[in-house]
Amino acid sequence: AANLAVAYAQSGDSVILMDTDLRRPVMHRVFSVESTPGLTNVIVGDASLEDTLKPTEVPGLKLLPSGPLPPNPAELLDSPRMTEILQEVAEMADVVILDSPPALMLADAGILAAKTDCTILVAESGQITQRALREMLRTFAIARANVVGIILNKLRVTGGDYYYYCLLYTSD
Repeated sequence: AANLAVAYAQSGDSVILMDTDLRRPVMHRVFSVESTPGLTNVIVGDASLEDTLKPTEVPGLKLLPSGPLPPNPAELLDSPRMTEILQEVAEMADVVILDSPPALMLADAGILAAKTDCTILVAESGQITQRALREMLRTFAIARANVVGIILNKLRVTGGDYYYYCLLYTSD
């Protein structure tokens, strides 16, 4: 999510990266900013969106950190206020990217995927089975998420010729 946000910002887009992992957030550390106030503060009404967006060293990229970790992450992410926040940030930037928790173990990613225009899944090579990946895709389909691609990371390639490639199809 961080690399994608940086790439968009470097191409001239205004970008807001939201750390929606309300269990083990890391984006504040990646960009060396404070984690609070953040998203959870905005959801519960303790802070405004404008006051929680943090500038980064990357021109055009702002970070909305997670904020304090709540006892009820899925409930907050599924709230009407979260939907409003997503609409608000969509008006503030060309591109909004959400970093979410793992999709296999938690409902959070499916909840968020249903609220976004498109979803890219990231799977770790050697750690996810084809069966688990199919189950994840089925879960996202039930949530009516628009999965536009899967990124397989930490792939070990040994010997021979190989190519890196990424295919992305959009109907736009």
